Amino acid sequence: MLHVVLYQPEIPPNTGNIGRSCLAIGAKLWLIRPLGFKMDDRSLKRAGMDYWHLVDCQVVDSWEHLRAELPGHRFWFLTKFANKLVWDAQ
Repeated sequence: MLHVVLYQPEIPPNTGNIGRSCLAIGAKLWLIRPLGFKMDDRSLKRAGMDYWHLVDCQVVDSWEHLRAELPGHRFWFLTKFANKLVWDAQ
């Protein structure tokens, strides 16, 4: 299973859109605290549309807690600040 992790997300609509994408591809969404919004935020649910309640989403307190939940998993880190494009990842 693919896991998508958002580290300390701040923008509810972005998180909702990513959650909707996770649902479409069968991925689990992980959110690492602190969150910049409440999970019942209207804009989060609006971006997630009517699908948000179907998203497999788990909130954890820290990166260490996430690693404990996913032992042995390989991680790929993506950021808009990277020197390489995602397509060049090896």
